[in-house]
Amino acid sequence: EPIQAVSKLVHRWRKMELESWSVLINKRTEMSKRKAMKYWLFLSSLISEWRDLKVFNDAQIESFFETINRFITTSSMGEFETRLSLLRNFYLEMVAESKIKEAEMKNKSLLNSPKIILYNVYRYYCQFVPIVREEIHTRRVAIEKRLFDLIKISKWDERSYYSLRESSQKSHKALSKTVAEYDSEVLNLPILPIFAKTPSIKISNQNDISEISKNKEINDKNENEEKE
Repeated sequence: EPIQAVSKLVHRWRKMELESWSVLINKRTEMSKRKAMKYWLFLSSLISEWRDLKVFNDAQIESFFETINRFITTSSMGEFETRLSLLRNFYLEMVAESKIKEAEMKNKSLLNSPKIILYNVYRYYCQFVPIVREEIHTRRVAIEKRLFDLIKISKWDERSYYSLRESSQKSHKALSKTVAEYDSEVLNLPILPIFAKTPSIKISNQNDISEISKNKEINDKNENEEKE
C-alpha cells in the first residue's frame, strides 16, 4: 500500500505538471516584455544628458531622433509594445516636467525638442501595433497547437515507475524544444521586417526633424521678443 500511495502521488504531480504546460506560452510572453524594461535606464540616461545641455543644434536633434528611432527598429517582436510604452512614459514625464518648469525655463525648446521626438516616434510606430499583434498571433497559434498535441500525447494511464520516467524525459525534451521554438520563431524575431513588408507606411524622419526645427525657431523667436 505505501508504494501504491507514492505511485498515486507521483501520478497526481505528473497530471498537475501537464496541466501547467498550457500557460508556458503566456509566461514566456510576459518574460519577453519584462526583459524590455531593462532599457528604462538607457532612455533615462539619454534624456538626462539632453537636459544637461545649455544649447543645441540641428545635428544634435537629428542624433537624438536617430537614437530613439533605432531603439524601436532594433526591437524584437516580443519587446516591441513594451519599448513603445517606455517612450510614451518618458514623453508624459517630460510633459509634466515642462509644465512645472515652464516659468523658470530660459530655453523652452531645449525640453520641447526631445518631447516632440518621443511623441512623434511613439505615434508613428503605434500604427504598426495591430500588424505586429496579428503576426504574433498567427505564429503563436501554430506553436500552441504543437504544445497542446504534446500534452495530449504525454497524458497516460497509471504506469510503472520506469515507463513513467522514460515518458517524462521524452516529454520534457519535446517541451523544451517547443518553448525554444516560440522564442526563436515568435518573440525574438526582429521587428524591422514587419515594417519593411508594409509598403503603405514609409519610414522617414524628415517630417519629424522639420517640425522640431520649426518648433525650435518659433520658441527662439518668442524668447527674443520677450527679452525685448
